[in-house]
Amino acid sequence: MTALGVLVCPVCDRQMAAALVEEVEIDFCDPCGIWLDAGELGMLVSDAVVNPRASRGDTVSPGRFCPRCDRPLRLSTSRGTPVDVCGEGHGVWFDRGELERVFAALKVEKGGAA
Repeated sequence: MTALGVLVCPVCDRQMAAALVEEVEIDFCDPCGIWLDAGELGMLVSDAVVNPRASRGDTVSPGRFCPRCDRPLRLSTSRGTPVDVCGEGHGVWFDRGELERVFAALKVEKGGAA
């Protein structure tokens, strides 16, 4: 996080932009991906979705740090898609295309076509 509270992309270290999606403010880096703060994934999906969480056994994502606390992100999965998670529970980083894969998996789970 920069001194002014603006989040920095964990991939390219550029300042991320913010956008309002279904009344949820998300942070994104256009070429790299999307950062969702803790609980925002559940807010974007109508049913109760457990956010991916890091555990002590998860591998550290090399060179990727949480935009909130600047601690190393850890590799985890969300609906079979690898994602980077803050070990302190601040949120989840989705590389470009990963969030769409998670949403497609959720749709299949609900009985729809991907």
